[in-house]
Amino acid sequence: MTEPLRYSCLWDRDDANRPHFEPGFWGDGGIEWIHAEAGGWPHLVQLLAETVVDLFNDAETLEQIDRDLLERAAAEAVMLGNVVLR
Repeated sequence: MTEPLRYSCLWDRDDANRPHFEPGFWGDGGIEWIHAEAGGWPHLVQLLAETVVDLFNDAETLEQIDRDLLERAAAEAVMLGNVVLR
């Protein structure tokens, strides 16, 4: 969740411009919360993380993820992942 493009061939392994997220971006316990909510399922981890980032980008006033945003992302991810969750 901190290096989503770690294995992308678009950037050299040590390229400082390769997109990444600092662990603090996800908020206090945010990474652990996402993994726990997703039950470790990679697809659901991705769905939750993507939804969190989308909501964060839309918020424009937050500097890091907070618990409220995580909860809203979980509710929205249930709708977005309807097929997978069935």
